[in-house]
Amino acid sequence: MNLVAHVKRKVRKYSEGAEGGRRILIAISGGVDSMVLTDIMARISHDTLHTMGLAHINYGIRPDADEAETLSAQTADKLKCRFHSANFTDGTRLGSFEKWAREVRYAYLAKVAREHGYQWIFTAHHRDDQIETLYMRYMQNADWISMQGIREQLGLIRRPLLNIDKKHLVDYAMLNDLTWIDDPTNRDQRYLRNKIRHSVLPGVRTSEPELIDRLIRISANAKRKFTKLKKDLNIDAVVSGHHPSGYVQIKKVEFLKLSDDKKKIVIKSLVTDYLGKSEISLSGSHWVSFWQFIHNAVTGTVFELCMDIFSIMDRESVCLTCEKKQKISKKKLNRIRKTRWTNHLFKIDSLSADSYEKSSDKRFMVLPENMIADGIFVRQWKKGDIIQVDKDRHHVKVSDLFINHKIPVMEKWKYPVVVTQGDKILWIPGLAHAFIDFGGGKLERNNIKIECLWT
Repeated sequence: MNLVAHVKRKVRKYSEGAEGGRRILIAISGGVDSMVLTDIMARISHDTLHTMGLAHINYGIRPDADEAETLSAQTADKLKCRFHSANFTDGTRLGSFEKWAREVRYAYLAKVAREHGYQWIFTAHHRDDQIETLYMRYMQNADWISMQGIREQLGLIRRPLLNIDKKHLVDYAMLNDLTWIDDPTNRDQRYLRNKIRHSVLPGVRTSEPELIDRLIRISANAKRKFTKLKKDLNIDAVVSGHHPSGYVQIKKVEFLKLSDDKKKIVIKSLVTDYLGKSEISLSGSHWVSFWQFIHNAVTGTVFELCMDIFSIMDRESVCLTCEKKQKISKKKLNRIRKTRWTNHLFKIDSLSADSYEKSSDKRFMVLPENMIADGIFVRQWKKGDIIQVDKDRHHVKVSDLFINHKIPVMEKWKYPVVVTQGDKILWIPGLAHAFIDFGGGKLERNNIKIECLWT
């Protein structure tokens, strides 16, 4: 089989309608599969006008892990292409190593692609991988959506070798005198895939040869059904917003009207199309838990779909995001230079006593000069925050301000709150000023103006 011609056709097919060449990130492990894919992609780069980089992950669990990383780096150096690498350990993981490693791998590849401008991520999955995946899901009584198996194209992911038998890859490697490293953990049958590969499937091929062909047909039919349902399903009708900061909002009421199959298609499609992630694979019980979360959770509750994808309940919507709620450090505003806090810039200017300004849109605030002596700080919102809005000591909950101004739950976690050193709230940029006593209403002192710039 002419593998070079096959991959060249695939790359050209992927490129239909695209202008110019593509920057492609190739996942390289040092094993025969990825070394073959890398070699072929290097050979055809002139014809297909693509440039490429290599990305390697060292999990540190195999005895030759460093050797595999060195080989991958040397390959990148030989081909004069950029090399990206990362080291991960599974010390904090829960459950299956295979699942954890897969999630780590795709999260890292997506991060590299996003940060370095790669349009595609190529992996060296082949037909034997597909058969193993389908057989595992068949034995687990997976739903028809999961029986699609490995997808050739999904988001940024492309798998040009997916329909090629492993035997052809090994033949190519030997014919072209490639160097590769056989991963000894691939023979460790404590891992389910290895057990299926070495102990189960050889017997199945002998006793039930027709089962393999049937699984391939089931996969093809599932992919066709998925494509048709997705085409017929108006996903935009259940999406209320997509935000550049990295989350997408789903209309809760409209989403819950869908069948479970259509809900799964919506989630899988949004994770791929909007969040730029590879396919998520959840157990049936995890899907059920997710549906219950959407029905019952209160605003601000977080549900972990998988390692780097979270769902956060808002008032009338469900948010999908790659960003988990994080604690953001409180920061003192600099009197001389601008202060950056998340995606905001704060600057402080002096005002004379006779040049008092007001901000109807609450984008800046004026304070007496002496108030800055002990420091003015910016921090994130926390539950229970209140702000005094008039001299009669009327207070308003900051959470109510968020509701009244329709601030999404994803935004309120990072919304700036300006406070004194004693943590009294002075200002919620864009939403509210605290009452400040300037002394009988007469400005007999110099003042400062604090401005918030959204960047």
